[in-house]
Amino acid sequence: MNTRDTGLAGKVAIVTGAGRGIGRTIALTFAGAGASVVAAARTAAEIEETVREIRAAGNKGLALPVDVTREEEIRGMVEKTVREFGQIDILVNNAGMTLSLPTVEMTRAQWDQIVSTNLISTGLCSQAVAGWMIGAGRGGKIINVASAGAHHGIPDHAAYCAAKGGVVALTRALAVEWAGCGITVNSISPGLVETRIAQTLKEKSPERFARRVGRIPLGYLGQVEDIAGLLLFLAREESGYITGQDIIIDGGTAAIHAGYDQA
Repeated sequence: MNTRDTGLAGKVAIVTGAGRGIGRTIALTFAGAGASVVAAARTAAEIEETVREIRAAGNKGLALPVDVTREEEIRGMVEKTVREFGQIDILVNNAGMTLSLPTVEMTRAQWDQIVSTNLISTGLCSQAVAGWMIGAGRGGKIINVASAGAHHGIPDHAAYCAAKGGVVALTRALAVEWAGCGITVNSISPGLVETRIAQTLKEKSPERFARRVGRIPLGYLGQVEDIAGLLLFLAREESGYITGQDIIIDGGTAAIHAGYDQA
């Protein structure tokens, strides 16, 4: 019996930050569900590897090196996607970065880098893609990857938390603004997930990392597949009545008091 998910057959999706971690898994998951996927990120070698895997499975993919903080490169991403696949149905704003640094030590350049990469890029990519969707007279789905840090303070990550909080607020504003155009806009806020960032946190402070994992009610670290599964649902037609929402996916951490270790 063939149980392959084809819920995105005929759809075209752009996934930013698709070269590694959550973004890479989202791109592979969407392709596996039948979408043609544009993998976008600054590091060409990483997204090319993502697309090689997509094509090896018999699916359609395109690697586009893009700096999502630069408007001209974003416009080029949209134009190249439409030229290659004829349409855009889904945008996943996943590109992001953080620095673990005491706030009093942060330079203005570091503030700008974190806010631009996490928040401004989300707004600029959404603006460009929604502009094409509206101009083409078709709806679509925009899904933003925020963070549990948008809801809880994380020591030494003030700029990141502020930027991701902005992503959640932006999601709600755009959902209301574009609802009449048939465009839904939602965000997800992952907690601690087993990625390179989590590995860095573990190496920096193993004891603190272990305490954080120990406070997750489900008892284990989130996996990238957990995140991609939720994104797949939000990208499918079945989620069409959901917009302006932020869904926290953190193993239940947000449901308990003081879920993040402040020590």
